[in-house]
Amino acid sequence: MTRADILSLDDWRAFYELHGAPTFFASPAWSRAVCESNPQYHIYPLKYTLDTAQSVIVPLLRVSGGKLRLRVLVGMPFGAYTAIATQTGPLAQQPAIDEVIRHLRRHTDSVELTLWPLGPQASLFSKESIGYETSVVDLSHGAEAALNSMEGSSRRMAAQAQRKGVVCAVEHGQAAVETYYDILCQAAAKWGLERPTIRKELLLSLVNEGGNDVEIWLARFDGKAIAGGVVLYGLEEAFFWSAATAPDYGVLRANNALAVAIILAAAARNVRWLNLGASQGLPNVLKFKRYLGATEIPYSTIHLQRPVYRFVKFVQSQFSFK
Repeated sequence: MTRADILSLDDWRAFYELHGAPTFFASPAWSRAVCESNPQYHIYPLKYTLDTAQSVIVPLLRVSGGKLRLRVLVGMPFGAYTAIATQTGPLAQQPAIDEVIRHLRRHTDSVELTLWPLGPQASLFSKESIGYETSVVDLSHGAEAALNSMEGSSRRMAAQAQRKGVVCAVEHGQAAVETYYDILCQAAAKWGLERPTIRKELLLSLVNEGGNDVEIWLARFDGKAIAGGVVLYGLEEAFFWSAATAPDYGVLRANNALAVAIILAAAARNVRWLNLGASQGLPNVLKFKRYLGATEIPYSTIHLQRPVYRFVKFVQSQFSFK
């Protein structure tokens, strides 16, 4: 019989230090950063012993269930992923993933599960599951091959930015976060948003928890920070998690220069992929990623909800509406 046990944070850290994870989002550092900056989340890694006697590790977060103490799990929030690993390190294959999902369906009130798109996927879904596509640049043949796969116009724009004096580099500490967050706020205001979709507290927690696996990139022109981005490293991918350009500086094409610099840095760390994330509803962003040589990989967020959970959410929505 399939059995699930909650791993202690110390045991999960020991497993991660021994085996790592293909994506940063399946690391203890990501979970700790999310929970430190968002109190409704709690670290909840599970160790499953399957019917085959195989054991797998499932990084998850538990969402506060309120007075009803509903068991609500997510892997992972904010457009992130989880990755189900065997106890010896390699990723679990589809039969084991499906067994975990069947157990979650029986023993939780609600689960949102997004598996790392570049690894094995489930065959079990629900009618509430949502399909996405992420854009990835293949780095397996090195930086030169990746740059050669870019559209010529993107390479030229990056070179033009460098000739004009745009300098891209990783910067560190709270000062880097403050500088990048200011650019995010400027970009959000340009698009009519009250605030960025990423909270500063999460960025600060990521820098504190992630060590060398979290990079704050800034592009400067005449010493002024005009663009930037956040890159998160796992064993197999660098995830370009956030990017922004200050208004009125788009003409300098700092975003192209940043992309080239990050491709070079990620290839130097020997990761297989540069993951640029999903672009649903953002056709111009998708076009930019394609110009960088990225291709789309499909994946899904699996939603499993028991009737009691759907009923509670319906009642809450009615009170909220009134």
